[in-house]
Amino acid sequence: MRHVFFDIETTGFNHAQGDRIVSIGAVAYPDGGLERGTEEIYYQEINPEREIPERSIEIHGLTAEMLADKPVFAEVADAMLAFVDNAVLYAHNGYAFDFPFVNAALEYIDKPQLEEVIAHSVDTVLLARDIYPGQRNGLDHLIARAGLEGRGVHSALEDARLLAQVYKMLLREAD
Repeated sequence: MRHVFFDIETTGFNHAQGDRIVSIGAVAYPDGGLERGTEEIYYQEINPEREIPERSIEIHGLTAEMLADKPVFAEVADAMLAFVDNAVLYAHNGYAFDFPFVNAALEYIDKPQLEEVIAHSVDTVLLARDIYPGQRNGLDHLIARAGLEGRGVHSALEDARLLAQVYKMLLREAD
């Protein structure tokens, strides 16, 4: 079974208030293996068809001008769904942020929800909280705890790659 590590960058934190996805990054590993060199990559920048607040640009570095010639979400949804089809889908804070955000965008264009396409989902922040109770378990903290090189500007693809490495650490710690 494929394991897909997934992240999005957005114009803000609230899809119900009109915030949109500006990039999707995913890294898939076949047959549950997490070895580098075996992964498949999906990355897409998306035109949000709206301005991007400065506070969001500071997080991911993507401006409306940079994304003006990129496809809109409706044009990339089928490819994204095909990439995660029948996979175990991992995201950090996925149940509270990534999955609801993507599902809202899918609903808007009458596409199936993630849960209808994937085999299973895992929110790695919940796993981290079980392993490191009472500690800070944001992705940046886990990256540091794993001894990985930190990130600067957020990138959906780089965050998905880092999440796969963090997950390997979480599996070791859980044993």
